[in-house]
Amino acid sequence: MMDRDQHYFRRIMHVLEVNYTADLSLEQLCLEMSLSATSINRILKSRTGLTFTLALREIRIRKACAYLRQTPLTVQEIAEMTGFRNARYFIHIFKERMEVTPGQYRRWLVMKAH
Repeated sequence: MMDRDQHYFRRIMHVLEVNYTADLSLEQLCLEMSLSATSINRILKSRTGLTFTLALREIRIRKACAYLRQTPLTVQEIAEMTGFRNARYFIHIFKERMEVTPGQYRRWLVMKAH
């Protein structure tokens, strides 16, 4: 039988996966899940090692990598499609997580393919 935290974890991750493009806040998630911010962060941290903010950011970066790999969309378009406030912030967060800019990442993918 699945424990309660596992059940909530799956629901939390589902909400994050479905709503990563939106301006989703921890407060909104708390209302949807009928859980406190502390509980949500505890459940996420125990399963992923990440807080709400970092878990959502991780999903957005993963989706951005897929767009960079699979589409000719601009960095600006990808930033908008993955829920980032603006392209500058997206590039900053992407570089912090991936250690290269989105443009460098795309060029690396092209070089790797040849």
